[in-house]
Amino acid sequence: MQQRARGRVGRDLVAAGITPGRNDPCRCGSGKKYKRCHLAADERRATEHQPPEAGG
Repeated sequence: MQQRARGRVGRDLVAAGITPGRNDPCRCGSGKKYKRCHLAADERRATEHQPPEAGG
């Protein structure tokens, strides 16, 4: 039950634009460090959703 609550809180923080630090517990509630759990996936998602750069 506590893991679910921690995961939900973590997702709420990310939705609010607050990302965990690399060494903070992961937002999913796994107990792993963020950098070892969801950091790579979040970085991939962020680069996929960037708008194309304006060319001159």
